[in-house]
Amino acid sequence: MSLIAGPGAAQEEGQARVTLAFSEMSAALLTSRSEEILLSLAYFVAPSPQGQAQADESGMIPLGYDRLQVPAQTGVVTLPQDGLAAIDPALTLGPVLVNANVGSARVSDEDNLLDCDFFEGALQTLRAHTITLHCTLIAEEEAIGDLSGSELVGHDWVVEDVAGRGVPDDVRSSLRFDGEGRMTGEAGCNRIFGSYTLDGSALSVGAIGMTRMLCPEPVMEHEARFTAILESVSTFRIDETGALILEADAATFIVARQATAE
Repeated sequence: MSLIAGPGAAQEEGQARVTLAFSEMSAALLTSRSEEILLSLAYFVAPSPQGQAQADESGMIPLGYDRLQVPAQTGVVTLPQDGLAAIDPALTLGPVLVNANVGSARVSDEDNLLDCDFFEGALQTLRAHTITLHCTLIAEEEAIGDLSGSELVGHDWVVEDVAGRGVPDDVRSSLRFDGEGRMTGEAGCNRIFGSYTLDGSALSVGAIGMTRMLCPEPVMEHEARFTAILESVSTFRIDETGALILEADAATFIVARQATAE
């Protein structure tokens, strides 16, 4: 059975998937060399007090590994999860997490040829959403759209308002767009990460990955509202005061300002 399907493939319950996307230059080189792609998956979970003895030096309980070799083509890849070990829930705290890394399979070259996004977060996120992992050649000098020259990128933006409801006291939400199609930040008490595309003032954010720390209910509500609006954003602008305005429509927006040095 093929592991790569078209972008519109339906997601069956329990399946974890990612979409692989390649720059024009990397796709051409991989095709010319008949090179393939290697996905490396590491599963882990935070330990409960009873499970501390099972944790490794990172402080997490390892749950196994998977390696998957697929053709170098854009499409949806179903992740096997064969290496995911079962564990007594009493030993764990929070959801099963996965780190997914992508590189060339070294069929044609002993060195990795690709610089790709990675995913680290709840395995359930990959079951509920198909995250896109973008790949370019290492040292590829192409810019993605107009990312490198935009006022948006390369800054830490601290969120001041989400849809007119502000930000809860003592909570920090932030965003950073790195100029290479990757977004990172803080939702409140959880870290977020994902991809974005930019064309002039048009901004689109892909499905957002998030850590899964338990937070007070008002903070979790703020995180849900913030990430939902972020995924629906269609434009950005910098106003006359220097504030970043991310908008989906007149009532759906995020306001942030550049972080100041402390």
